Amino acid sequence: MASNKKDQVKVEGIHGRYGRFRDNRNQNDKDKHQVPFLVRTHWKYGQITLEDFNKNQTQEILLYLFLSSKLRDIVDQLKYQLDGVYRRDIIFRVSNVYLDQHGVQKKKDLGQVHSVKSGKDDDSDLKEHGFKIGDILMVEIETKSQNKQPISQIAKE
Repeated sequence: MASNKKDQVKVEGIHGRYGRFRDNRNQNDKDKHQVPFLVRTHWKYGQITLEDFNKNQTQEILLYLFLSSKLRDIVDQLKYQLDGVYRRDIIFRVSNVYLDQHGVQKKKDLGQVHSVKSGKDDDSDLKEHGFKIGDILMVEIETKSQNKQPISQIAKE
């Protein structure tokens, strides 16, 4: 029997919702032996303050991530799970919520990722920003231009 070329080629990676393929072959050998951990990720259309977070005025999604996960990978996972965030003018602002030495919640901005365009914060990973297991991610989803239809209305359609 003749075998297909597709059957002979084995490629590791994550297959996206619309057929995009992200290649994981460039991962460090050290990262291949790590186990992903579950990260509580809170998101909201517009700005998020710690008061919003404490009053449960945000939506929560659980993501499996590595410490070496890039901000672009986190945004891609969010875009995969949320409907209505595939517009070209959306900006994702990623923040870290953690407890300081005195048990007080602090918020640290990690960077912003554009929906389509590459940016300077895309390749920064969680470990670079001091993210620790048990911390919480917050993602603010905003449109770049103010004259268009609000993103909250688009998500409901």
